[in-house]
Parts: sequence; structure tokens; C-alpha cells
Amino acid sequence: MKTISLKVPEQLDRRIRAVARARRVSASHLIRNVLEQGLPATDPESESAFDRMSDGFGILSSGVPDLATDPRHLDGLGE
Repeated sequence: MKTISLKVPEQLDRRIRAVARARRVSASHLIRNVLEQGLPATDPESESAFDRMSDGFGILSSGVPDLATDPRHLDGLGE
């Protein structure tokens, strides 16, 4: 297992140790679990553009209900 050192504010250290004590685990174990939950499960380099943007699809509206189905909306494109 790889060792990583980091500095945390005193207040955060107290919170980490209190939660670890309440759960009866080491501070290292608690921090590893929190990092595992907070980081993406896949390597960002192996994700496709679709995967990276999928949470943003469909959040905006053009206001044109048939934009994707009416070929008239493509008039003039590519000229």
C-alpha cells in the first residue's frame, strides 16, 4: 500500500479522529473510505467524451420542440 502524507487543519483532524473513534476504525481507514467514495470509480483518462459530459445532457432547452426531428432546421448548415 502506498503512503501519502498531507496536512489538515486542526478542526478537520479532530473531526476525523472523532468519527474514526465512533466507528471503531483507524483514521487512515476512514480517510481511505472517504476518498474511495468521493473519487470516480474509473480512470479519467479512460473515459470517453460522452462519459465526461453525460451529466450535462438535457439540462438546457432550445425552445424548439422539433429541433432534432425536423430537417428544415438544418437548412443552410454546411454551406
